[in-house]
Amino acid sequence: MSLFQNINLWAVLLAAITKVIIGSFWYSPLVQGKRWMHESGLTEEDFKKGHPLWLMAILSLSFAFLAAFAMA
Repeated sequence: MSLFQNINLWAVLLAAITKVIIGSFWYSPLVQGKRWMHESGLTEEDFKKGHPLWLMAILSLSFAFLAAFAMA
């Protein structure tokens, strides 16, 4: 009997994608982004010279998948 037999991978993937979408919306300038940047002491220029956006998206999705898998 496999340890992961009862885990629905589609549900885990959906939970990870949902977390990334909600997190992206939450930290956007429309909701909390400007306030978060102000409290963190960051500016728009800090993000432009930082890591590429695609790398951050892949890492965010990977860690969200890992967290959802652990909770499943």
